[in-house]
Order: sequence, then C-alpha cells, then structure tokens
Amino acid sequence: AFKSMYDDKLIYRGHKVVNWDPKGQTVISDEEIVHQERDSVLYTFKYSADFPIPISTTRPETKVGDTAVAVHPSDERYAEFVGNEYDMEFAGVPIHIKVVADETVEKDFGTGALGVTPAHSQIDAEIAERHNLPMRAVINEFAKMTVGGDDILGKKATEARDVIVDWLKAQNLLISEENIKQNVATAERSGGLIEPLPKLQWFLDV
Repeated sequence: AFKSMYDDKLIYRGHKVVNWDPKGQTVISDEEIVHQERDSVLYTFKYSADFPIPISTTRPETKVGDTAVAVHPSDERYAEFVGNEYDMEFAGVPIHIKVVADETVEKDFGTGALGVTPAHSQIDAEIAERHNLPMRAVINEFAKMTVGGDDILGKKATEARDVIVDWLKAQNLLISEENIKQNVATAERSGGLIEPLPKLQWFLDV
C-alpha cells in the first residue's frame, strides 16, 4: 500500500514542524494530542532597548530562535517598521529579526506583534514559508536548549525560561507579566508536553 501511494506521488518526505513528544521520544498526530488548561504567564518585552516593537509570549525561551516579528498589514502602529531588519543579542544569543506584515496576526492580542519562531511553532513555520524566513532550531528532542551560554545551553526549556525572564528584568526589557489560562498540548499516551520541532517525516498528500 505504501509503495502504491508513493508511486502515485501521494506520499512524500519533507522537513516540517511536527508534534514531538520528548517523553515518548516520538512524533504524534494531531488526533493523539490532549489539551489541558494550565496556569501560565504572558510576558511582554522587547528583544533589546533599541528594538522598536514590544512582543508578548508565554515561551520566552524560544525567542532565541526568532527570525522575524510579524504585524498585521493594516496596523498603523508598526507600518513604518515593516521590511526593516535588525541584528542584536538576546539573552547572550545573536539574533537577526526582520519585520514582516502578515494577515494572520491578531492586532488586538498582546501587543499586536508576533515574535516568529519558525522551528518551534507550526503557525510560525507557515508565516516563515510565506515570507521566505530562515528556520532556526534551538530546542532538541529532549526539550533541552541547543544554543546560548552556560546559563541556558543544555538546560530544559522550562528552566531556560526562568533564566531568560531574569535576564529581561536585569536589562530592564520586561514590560509586564500577566497570569493567564492556557491550553497546553500533551501526548495522549505518555502525558509529555508536546514540543513542536522540525523533523524529516513521511506525509500523505490528502
């Protein structure tokens, strides 16, 4: 059956962001995900003092893998920055950020600006594809950081989050912290927290 579908060009292989279960060490389908409501914190901050756009996220540890900031095309607050590119150091990691305009950005959520992490978000990967942005993986299959200095390199992503939040506070870049409820994706079989990762996988073209 596999060979028949492959010969008919219905099965293909490609690098895509998938649901990775660090506990079960496997890729799982959307149907095997269980969403659980948990307490979380929405952090609003700037990458650096001279970066013009604040962003909001519940996962500051992934921001070392950002390659863009996306804003809505009709958002006048950020229109003058669209197309600009910036080089800076975020939590000890050099990053290159391009400001892009994308229809999928919600103007009224957070700051109305989305830090785009193509390697660790399926939505961000789609934005990156539309705008030809690079994909930079910064978390591995064991949910540990693969970039940064001794303070975050090799640490669990959740531990790196605390380190980066402390760095934001020390640099006076943290604007606000808001306690929120969030639907977190977990693996049905292992209960592990899903980590979106780019992997080489087989896909069925439906």
